[in-house]
Amino acid sequence: MSRKFTFEEVQKRFKEGGCELLEKEYINSSTKMKYRWSINQLNFLNIKELRYEKVKNLRYKSKSSRYLSHWTYTEISDKLARMCEEQEVLFVSQSSVYRSQRCSQCGLVRKSQRKGKVYLCKNCGLEIDADVNASLNHQQDLPDIPYGLRRLNLNRSGFFWKTDGFYDLTGEELIVSLPKKLA
Repeated sequence: MSRKFTFEEVQKRFKEGGCELLEKEYINSSTKMKYRWSINQLNFLNIKELRYEKVKNLRYKSKSSRYLSHWTYTEISDKLARMCEEQEVLFVSQSSVYRSQRCSQCGLVRKSQRKGKVYLCKNCGLEIDADVNASLNHQQDLPDIPYGLRRLNLNRSGFFWKTDGFYDLTGEELIVSLPKKLA
């Protein structure tokens, strides 16, 4: 079993070699080595598709975000994409917007239906663990939510998000126009 060196020991060895090592560089490089090792341990046998959730600003402004800030989102996603390409596995990157607020059974999106760890649909009565519900939503091939729809904050009043489009509570299809700057 190999011995782990403290920062001071590693810094001393660098000085002996005529180099200077900053603490931030040491922490970042050891974290990168850990996640690279972890990703290299993945086994892609019998896997046809990998769905990757885009999670930016994970636990933003919380105490744990300081610890998570050392793993770089783009490096991990790029490494996974390369490995999937090498192993001939389909790599699908999905947005996480409203996935945990959507009912996996009827498709209703309403913010008030998720309370902590429990998801309770007021439309069909589904009661399930909120994380399981979100993972079931990631399994479905749902269209991406356009920015214009997110700006309307319809998740507060509710709308239906189906595989063929977006609908209001009466069943009418939602048509979102592009902002004037983008049109």
